[in-house]
Amino acid sequence: MKNRKNYLLLMIFFMNILFSQVGIGTANPRGALDINKETTNNMGLVLPTNSDPGNLINPMGGNVAIGTIMYDSTLSCVRVYKSSGWSKCLCDQCGPTPGFTLDCSTGALSGTFIAGVPSTGTKTINYTNASGQPYNAISVTSTGVTGLTATAPAGTLANGSGNISLTVSGTPSGSGIASFVVSVAGESCSFTINVNGEGTFDNPSVSCQSIFDKYNSSGILVANDGEYWIGTATNKYKTRCDMVDAAEAAALDKEVGGYTLLWSYSEGTATKDNAWGTNGTVSWGATTLDNRNVVKVQNGTMNYNNFRIETTEKARWTGKVTRQTFTDEPTNSNKDLNTYLNYPKSDIVNGGLNFRLVGSGTVTGKYLGGVTSLTKNAGDDRGTLTIDNVMIKNNIYFYNGDYNTHWDITDYRYSPTINGGNGAIISNWPLWVVGEWTSEMPFGRCINGLTSYTPLAPQGGGYPVKTFTDACLPNNANIGRHPGINGTEGYVMQWWAK
Repeated sequence: MKNRKNYLLLMIFFMNILFSQVGIGTANPRGALDINKETTNNMGLVLPTNSDPGNLINPMGGNVAIGTIMYDSTLSCVRVYKSSGWSKCLCDQCGPTPGFTLDCSTGALSGTFIAGVPSTGTKTINYTNASGQPYNAISVTSTGVTGLTATAPAGTLANGSGNISLTVSGTPSGSGIASFVVSVAGESCSFTINVNGEGTFDNPSVSCQSIFDKYNSSGILVANDGEYWIGTATNKYKTRCDMVDAAEAAALDKEVGGYTLLWSYSEGTATKDNAWGTNGTVSWGATTLDNRNVVKVQNGTMNYNNFRIETTEKARWTGKVTRQTFTDEPTNSNKDLNTYLNYPKSDIVNGGLNFRLVGSGTVTGKYLGGVTSLTKNAGDDRGTLTIDNVMIKNNIYFYNGDYNTHWDITDYRYSPTINGGNGAIISNWPLWVVGEWTSEMPFGRCINGLTSYTPLAPQGGGYPVKTFTDACLPNNANIGRHPGINGTEGYVMQWWAK
C-alpha cells in the first residue's frame, strides 16, 4: 500500500514538470517561457551575440538545434537556424512591403559582353511603392552562360519609386544568354544579357580586324589583346590579336585596328632548323615552315616560339597591311620595340613579286633603335634607304618573295628575316654589311667571332666608319641565339597582318 502511494506521488510530480510553464518576472506565465512583469516590463531580452553564427555550438553535440536564434554582430541583425542553415537577417527583409514591386525589364543595360573576354557593364533595376527599408549587398552569379556577376553595395530604398544600379562584370564562359535573378526586400525579378561570340571557338572570325570592327573603335577597346579563333567553321585556328586604339597607334607606330598574328619564330627554333646559312629558308614563301603548331582544339596551347599558319590559309592574307616585329616578349604586343617594320598594303606577305617589280610605297619602322624608312621606286626593285633622316643609300636593291625584303651585300642589302648566306642575314647597325660579314643583329648573333672588319661608310654620310671585332660569316656554325632572352629561345620574329 505504501509503495502504491509513493508511485502515485511520483507520477503527479513528473506530470507537473511535463505540463508546467516557466515565468520570469511573472507568476502567471502565458507560454512555455514568459519573460515579463505583466505589462510594466522596461527591460528587453538580450540574445546570444556572436560575430559569426558558425561559432555557435550545440552542447549536446551535432548541429545547432533548428530554431536557435542569435544576434549577428557583424551584420547587426537577428538570425535563426533553419533546416536549410542559418537564415539571412530577420526583419530588415521579413517580407515585401504591401504594393512594393521590383522591375528588371525596364532598366537600362549598358556594356558589351564577349565570350572569353573580360567584360563589364551596368544594369538598372527599378522599383515602386518602397517605404525606405534597407537592403543587403547584392551579388548574383549568372546561369546559362556563366562567368558574370551582378553586384551592388547595401543601401536603403527610397520612399516611393527609385532604382538600384548593378555592376555586371566577369569573363563569359561562352556565347549565348546569361541569366540573373535579383532579390530585394522580399521581391525578385530577372534579366538576361546576350553574350556575343565572334572570335570564339564556336564562332570564329575571319580576322582580328573583323573583331575590332564589331566591338571596338579608335577611342575604346572592348575586345582587347589576346587569343582568338580565326578562320571558318570548318578550318579555324587559335592565334593572337593585337587590338590597337588611336593612342597606341600614335605611341608605337601602328595603324588603328586589329592585327592578326600569322607567324612567330624564335632564334632557338631557327637554330634547331639549321636555318642560319641556307638562303631562302626563313621566309614567308618557304612552305617547309608552314603549319607549325597550329592549334585546332578548343583547349590547345599556342607555341609562340614556333608557330605559322597552314599553307592553304596563307593566300587569304594577300593584300593586307603587314607588320614585322622582333621581340623578347612574344605575348606582349604593347611593348615599345627596338626593331620593327611596317609594310604598305600589298601582297608582300604572300611572298609575291608584284610589290618588288611594280609596287610602290614606303616601308617604315626602327632598326636597332634607329628610325628607318625605305621608299621604293615605282616600277622597279630599288628604293632609297634612310635612318634617323640620314640617307644611307639610294637606288638600293629591294627584294621580297622567297627572299622577303633585303638589300644586296655590296649595296647594303637588308633582310628583316634571316634567309642566310649571300648577305641575306640581318645586318648590323646601321645596316652595314660587306662581303657577307655581319655583326650586331637583332635576330641571331655571332657565336664565333672570326675576325674584324671595317665596312665602307654609308653613301649618305652622317655615320662614322666603324670597325667590328665580333664579326662572323652567316652560317649555321657561326650564328645562334641571344642568351638569357625569352628563356632559352632568344628573340622572336613575328609577322602580323590586318
